[in-house]
Parts: sequence; structure tokens; C-alpha cells
Amino acid sequence: MGDLKRWPIFNLVAPEFLQNIRLAFIYDQVVCNALIVTEDNKLYTFSHSSGNFFKPRLITTINGLYIKTIAYMKGGPYIFILACTGEVYLIDKKYYNANNLIIDECKLEKINDKFNNEMVKDIACGGSSFLVLTFSKKVYQFNNHIENKFKVINNKIVSISCGYGSNAMITDDGIVHVWTNNVITAMKELTTIKKVACGYMHIMALSNKGNVYTWGSNKYGQLGNGTTQNVNNPIKVQKIRNIVDIATSANHNISIAMEKGNRIFVWGLCLGYSINVPTLTTLSSIHDAFACFAVPKVMHQPLLNNCKFNLFDSLRNAFNDETTSDLTITIHGKSIHVHKSILIFRCQHFREKFLKDPVDEDNRLDENEMLFSYDVYKAFLQYLYTEKIDLPLADTLELIQLADYYSMNQLKRCCVQSLYENITVENVLLVYSLAIKFHNKELEDCCFKFASRKMTAVIRTPNFVELDGSLVKHFIIKAAETHAFRT
Repeated sequence: MGDLKRWPIFNLVAPEFLQNIRLAFIYDQVVCNALIVTEDNKLYTFSHSSGNFFKPRLITTINGLYIKTIAYMKGGPYIFILACTGEVYLIDKKYYNANNLIIDECKLEKINDKFNNEMVKDIACGGSSFLVLTFSKKVYQFNNHIENKFKVINNKIVSISCGYGSNAMITDDGIVHVWTNNVITAMKELTTIKKVACGYMHIMALSNKGNVYTWGSNKYGQLGNGTTQNVNNPIKVQKIRNIVDIATSANHNISIAMEKGNRIFVWGLCLGYSINVPTLTTLSSIHDAFACFAVPKVMHQPLLNNCKFNLFDSLRNAFNDETTSDLTITIHGKSIHVHKSILIFRCQHFREKFLKDPVDEDNRLDENEMLFSYDVYKAFLQYLYTEKIDLPLADTLELIQLADYYSMNQLKRCCVQSLYENITVENVLLVYSLAIKFHNKELEDCCFKFASRKMTAVIRTPNFVELDGSLVKHFIIKAAETHAFRT
């Protein structure tokens, strides 16, 4: 993610429109060459109009397609669009004007038939090449002319990158393969690599241990080795470690790395100057680093807009999200997908459980935890993400018990407060009976006082008739002792 306002042209967009942007991509050096996708899946481009610069222009022929990412190949020019459903679409060069801006009459051409109608996981573009990575781990390539047949590369590929002078891919055994002019070379000195990024004439690789390796052209110090000498074989970049992400692009001689804690380092061609060692910035996003330091001012990949980023919304959406969770809790045969770090921060019980043995992946509940229903336990975990309770009254009492078991006093107070606020003539006796069942004296007294004030109406409700005989007796005796029947 990054801040769209780091890119000057977006500061001229109306704030209400900016808030509606889901995806943005500045794809060429010419001013205004940008595409944006709004939350309602409409595609806009920037163009000049009389007396009105940087006005987003709707491409009316392209609506409703849920776009995952966009790639641009200058050699066409071509724009490729990958939909979330795995289809790839082309905006052909015939739909561009003299400034490489898309014209109103443009149309999308689905091109999956060029790679055996396989569904696509990722796409990448360089100066004159285009790569497609399918869900079957195949890579298809074509160079410069879409009419040419795609070349298939079968090596169990899991990641791809396109540069100006070369392309790279990673096989599922963590080995980097680089090819130039259709000659593929396995960089066997690099193993357990999880990401590769191709620049204008250099390449970066990130290992699963957080180390960065670079090789290729070093004219601007983009290899980060303190010199400007070219290197043919991968070398480890010193002075940085615990790196979690890297970036460069076919348009750039810059290298960018993100350390744990979102610390951003840059080196290479930055703002027109050569920096030959990794230098820490004050930024916290790779996209922001491109916006502030890269030359030319184009994006290395589309930017997901976080102008309206809301921490609480993100936490709420993360709950029970199977795609991002790192822990699955099973109760009564049903699964709940959570994040271990959230549980550790929000509940002392889980903090002690998981920090006691960090490598323990045990998600089993003990006998006492299994006494609670699935709905109640799920509501408890959801509360850790949202601080909200979404349960019927009967289950809320059970949630209080669970909160007591975990010593979650704040949750207990929230449950009791929720019950207080929702007590009515119709349900007060139900809550009263549950309070007795779960030994909640405070809530029992609250319900009784409420019923005492509206005794005539309360005893006429169906819940009074349905009360257990012993509870009816208990209620009547207590009402008599407090003279409640006089009200």
C-alpha cells in the first residue's frame, strides 16, 4: 500500500473522487498517463481537456470488471488487465492516441486462448516482453507482438518478474531462473529465494532468511555494494537484514527494500543522484519510495489506495478470513480462522499460551473451553477483533461465563451493559432465569428490580407462564418479600 497523495497528479483530483479509488497505476513517463479503478469497478484515465487538467475520464466501454492488477508494455504499447477471476484482457495499441492515452472507443480483448485458456495468477511486463503465470505454475511469454504465439515454460514456477533487459522467475524449490534473448540460466548459487525483482538492467532477489542479493548493471550504484562496477553473479547486499520485501522495475535503476517494522531503504538512481549503499528513509511504504525518489515518476506496479484506510475496518474484515489467517481453531467440528498475533495482543490467556512456546502450533481447546457452544466461542473471538457483541440474549449470558473463564473483565462488562440496555417487559424474565442459571447475581438483581417496577405487565407475558416451577416460586417469594405486588 501507499499514499496516492505522494504522487503529485493525484493532489489535483477532487477529494470525494480520491476516496472512491480502489486501484491506481501511473504507467508511462508522459504526464497524466495514469489509470484508476474505482470501488464500483469503473475504469478511468487521465487526459487533458480545455482549461481543465488532470480530469479523470471514464472509459465507458469498460465497466464492471473486477480488476486485480494492470501491467504496461511500452514496446507495444500494450496494457494488460488481469481480472480476479483469472482472465487476462488486452487493450491493443490501436486504442491509444499520440500521447499513449487510451481513447474513448477502446475495447478489451480476452486473450486466455493464447495460453490454452488457463486461468492466470499473475502478469508482468518489461520493456518489450510480457509474462503470464498460471495457477498450474506454467509461464507463458511473448515478445513485443501480441500476434506471436506465446512460448510456454514448464518449470513449476511460483513467481515472475519482467525487466528491461532480462526476465526472472522462481521455481517452487526456491531457485531463480533468469533469461535474456530466450536463453534461460538457473542461478544455482541462489536457493530458498521467495521473491525476485527485475530492474532496467539489474536484478534483485530476496531469500526466505531476509537477505537481499543483486547483480547486473551498477552504473548508479543500484547493486548496493558501495561501487559502480557491474557484477555478473549474485552478491549479498550488506548493511541490511531482516528484509521482508524488495522492489525495482523495468523503468528504473533504483533498488528499494523494506525491513521488518516497515523501514524503507533505497539506493541506486534516486532523484537524479547515485547512491551506492542502502540508505534508510523516513518512509514506511515501497510505493511512497517510488513516488519520492524514483526517476522516472512511474509506478512499479498498481497501488491499492489506502486514503480511506481504517484500522478498525481492517481488523473487522480480517476476522475469520481463511486467506490471511495463521491459526485455525476448531470447536465442535467447526473452524474459526484467526490471527495468532491478534489473540496474543488482546487476551492474556492466549499470550501465555502462545508465547510460552512460540513454535507450538497447537490449536486445541481444553475441556472447559469445549463446554461452550460454537456460536458463543466464535462471538468471543470476534469481539477480540471488533469489541462488539453480536449474540442473542440467551447466548450473551454464556459469553459472560466464557469471559469470566478467560478473565476478560472488559468483555464481561460489555456483555452486562448490553443486557441492561436491552431488557424489556417481554424478555426480562428470560434474562432473569439465565442470570440465575449462570450465577450472575448482579444481573439477577437488575432484572428483578426492573420486573418489580412493571410487575403487572411482566406476569402477563408468555415468559412468566413458561418459567420453571422452582423459578416461579423463587420469583413470587422474592416479590412478596420486597412488596413488589403493590406496584
